Amino acid sequence: MRKVFALTMVLPLLLAAQGVKITGKQKKVKVKILKEIEKEYILLERGKPLSFEVEGPAFLRVYTRLVYPENAEGPAIYKLILEEDGKHEKIITKETELSHRASCDGKKLGKWRSFLIEVPPGKHTYRLGIWKSPSPEVAVRIKKTTPPVWKELPPLRPFTLLTAYENEKKTSYYLLKKDESLKFKLQGPRRVKLLVRLNFDDTMGEEAGFTVVVREGESEIQRASFKSYRSELVSWKERKDLVPGKAETLYLEVPKGEHTLEIELLGTLARSAGVRLLVPEITGE
Repeated sequence: MRKVFALTMVLPLLLAAQGVKITGKQKKVKVKILKEIEKEYILLERGKPLSFEVEGPAFLRVYTRLVYPENAEGPAIYKLILEEDGKHEKIITKETELSHRASCDGKKLGKWRSFLIEVPPGKHTYRLGIWKSPSPEVAVRIKKTTPPVWKELPPLRPFTLLTAYENEKKTSYYLLKKDESLKFKLQGPRRVKLLVRLNFDDTMGEEAGFTVVVREGESEIQRASFKSYRSELVSWKERKDLVPGKAETLYLEVPKGEHTLEIELLGTLARSAGVRLLVPEITGE
């Protein structure tokens, strides 16, 4: 059987037409999907992070496949660490299961799991490494992609609709009252985007702080605090007594399976906020 591991190559490797310059020494591997398809991945090994340079603004889709240890089966969780310009670090957690379609030089692979990198303007350097994994190897594939297409996910009833008007553009939000919650049911794994606009009334000044808490059952999933300002461009169609604040964004990593998330508003003088949950449309390899 023909080997699909390529010889170790000295990089930097320029991924043609992708604009991603890989630096360092990494193995290249051919991942077989079914029998007639091969795609080139880079083999990420524990203790040997992958470095690459990108000219922004750009969006990168990073596909990952866990290389299963010998005799291992069933679900597995692995964590990668992404460093940007030697300053910012982020842990990416993925849950996968054994793929019956893909293999690599006779080794079993997990189903592909991906994440998105939003590259700001200018030239940037990234390092991607294995943080915690049942295997010392993860195959990765980096592709330039278009910005994700976000679809609105309405909350479970009951809810009150708020329509935001900005330069004649209409956008749906949902009223989140303090000391109450909005519930959203969704399927993972995926990364979703939560937009929150604090509602200012006549008793409040030009700025105010607030905290958003995301729960599932009795567990707190995420908590984030923001400082908001009255928007001069946006108004609510249904509530002329309220002035929406500027939109604040919170990203949530939703694990595999069906989940019901509760969104709460805390730590603010405001009585309510407008909330909008967006889910990305992700295509496969």
